[in-house]
Amino acid sequence: MGYLDPLPPNWVLTVYQCNTTTVNIQGHAALYTHCRPMYLACQYCVAFCSLLAGLYLMYLLLLSFTLLYGATKADPTQYKDNADGLRMVCEIFVVLCIVAYIADEINEIEK
Repeated sequence: MGYLDPLPPNWVLTVYQCNTTTVNIQGHAALYTHCRPMYLACQYCVAFCSLLAGLYLMYLLLLSFTLLYGATKADPTQYKDNADGLRMVCEIFVVLCIVAYIADEINEIEK
């Protein structure tokens, strides 16, 4: 007979796929249930995915700021005041995020 394993304390989600079949044991029909875990997620995975989502949102916000603020300038290549300095820092962060994303995609291709 199948059984469900007890969850370790650091696991937060487990989805089981259970298959029930009828078997013939010495002329009697019996049900056999076999369950196996299909998806396991731990607290560390959830925290890491939340961190990645936060970084991606920050990337989108900074990209939006740099594009919109640069579009309001007559010459967006000139950095004159403090807001332009902030725009320059945001642009550098956006470029670093793009490089990290490309490196991650290259790593996935190699797998």
